[in-house]
Amino acid sequence: MTMKIHKRQVVLGALVLALGTAVYLNWQFSPSKEKLVSSNEDVKTTSSDLGEAMYVNTNTIEKSVSQNIDLFSKLKQERETFRNSLKQEIEDSLSKQTNPKVVKILSSRLNRVFETLKLEDNVETIAKVKGINCLATISDQECVLAVGEKLDKSKVLVLTDIVKGQTGYECEKIKIIEKQ
Repeated sequence: MTMKIHKRQVVLGALVLALGTAVYLNWQFSPSKEKLVSSNEDVKTTSSDLGEAMYVNTNTIEKSVSQNIDLFSKLKQERETFRNSLKQEIEDSLSKQTNPKVVKILSSRLNRVFETLKLEDNVETIAKVKGINCLATISDQECVLAVGEKLDKSKVLVLTDIVKGQTGYECEKIKIIEKQ
């Protein structure tokens, strides 16, 4: 008796072999329940614990949030101090100048500083209303937002929409730096 092996049987055999290999590799590399339970010491396996509530210490969370708010307040104050000193320097230079071209250049720089401050404040205020505390830095090329929390996709979209609405920047020019 001669045995004919058809193309369909070869393909079927290859698929069975591939499936068997995938199952074996999955079994070999997936963490078992014993490994998960032994690596987590806080897990209790008694049936009386099922459905029980566990109280969490919120002091550390509140402390972390207050540190983020303090950090943002400090950074905003430093930025405001720097911008005020820059504004003062431009105004002093403007008052000393008699050349109309130089006066025009300095006036446009002063206006740009005020516009940037207004945009940053608008972005930060709208974000705060949406429940996101951030620090905005806007330049001619990009907008960088520093956020003191881990963001989900919806909050990233909200921040992107806020910046696009205020500045007109495209998504490629908006950078969001979030807490790791």
